[in-house]
Amino acid sequence: MNPHIACFGLVMIGALFLAQGPQLSHGRSFLDLEKKSSGVKEKYAVIFDAGSSGTRIKVYKILIHTPLRVSDVQQAPVPKPDKVRPGLSKFADNIGEIGGYLRPLIDGALKVVPKDKQAHTTIRLFATAGMRLLKKYEIDRILDKVDVLLSNKDYSPFKYERGFSKVISGEDEAVYLWVTVNFLKGLFSGESSKSFGTLDMGGASTQNTFKVSRRKPKVPVVSLGITGKNYNVFAHSYLGYGEAEARNTFLKKLVRMKIQSTKKAKDEDQIVYSPCHNYGFNTSVNVDGKEYIVRGDFRSTRQCQQWLSYFFFCSNCAFKNQPKLSGEFYCSSLFTYAFQATGVVQQNDQIVTLDNIENKADSYCSKSVYKLHIKKDFLAYARCFHLNYIKVMLVKGYRVNENNFVLRNAGKLNGFDLNWSLGAVLMSNNFFEGK
Repeated sequence: MNPHIACFGLVMIGALFLAQGPQLSHGRSFLDLEKKSSGVKEKYAVIFDAGSSGTRIKVYKILIHTPLRVSDVQQAPVPKPDKVRPGLSKFADNIGEIGGYLRPLIDGALKVVPKDKQAHTTIRLFATAGMRLLKKYEIDRILDKVDVLLSNKDYSPFKYERGFSKVISGEDEAVYLWVTVNFLKGLFSGESSKSFGTLDMGGASTQNTFKVSRRKPKVPVVSLGITGKNYNVFAHSYLGYGEAEARNTFLKKLVRMKIQSTKKAKDEDQIVYSPCHNYGFNTSVNVDGKEYIVRGDFRSTRQCQQWLSYFFFCSNCAFKNQPKLSGEFYCSSLFTYAFQATGVVQQNDQIVTLDNIENKADSYCSKSVYKLHIKKDFLAYARCFHLNYIKVMLVKGYRVNENNFVLRNAGKLNGFDLNWSLGAVLMSNNFFEGK
């Protein structure tokens, strides 16, 4: 088994890390945490989130005791830049550039973790869907280089062992986000008995996770032991269904349909129209070595969503064995970015309805691309596709019924960035068990 690619039981990345600054997450100051930590064992965690579009670094400080509460954990404000682009997967043929790529993130961590703690603070890297798309030898080449860099104390003084960097599975990623949300909602500390499901979407994959009351036939379940209790959760990731991969697939499928329907190729036949992009949108797509121009031609959400359903959510497509979603869910990442950028939501923890999405999709997609706020939102040209894609995914893929399904938007929760990194740190370091 490739040591860099681990399943959930083996994939545990943690890296511990202290934060200092005028104000930390959860509305508390660094001085408050210092006062509380007197006589209490404290640890720090540093973690790289190596996604398909870029790599982020997160820093946490944890005061160890059982049960672990939200007030015992803080996310430190790492100085900018706390994210670098492109994704780590883009360096398969240029591994010599990885050192310079990660350098600003490590420098940011060094400004947050006290110097006398750095040698005892582990640093690890979890890579997600962008890396999963690579071939095995490409993954090994990249992660071998990361191993060499992070093992060099002149490059990084943090504690590191070979194998601390790896590609996690989509199911691991899904479970870690579920742990993040439910820890922040007080499930594991006993402050709440209610669990929440999670929806996540990056550039290359999308995930869903929720607690199941009992095992069901043909439904794969991950069993988690946390603070002496057992939680059975359904967790699944759909590779290729992240926003960037889906957009690329959609455009290529439109081109291929054009090719199949055109018997005699003419210059004008190389122009393809997208029903899910704003008027004025214009891009080139390479199919079988030939360049085609794709232009935005939005007419209605109904037309756009019919094509999305046909391409991605047919009766025999990837979601065919997906259980119906019910209960309360938090969404994050692309869901949240798209909802906030288009006005579907105005604040965190706001309920999102299918009508909200539909109405905003109709008004947003009806605008010319020239009237979109491209300078404020570099993916403004893609938001029309995003909203319609999300709507169809919820209805056709997850088959939600709003009589028993509630979706909450959250870019932040209890002052923490809502992503899988916190869950990964807590699980991989056995912090729930007071270790």
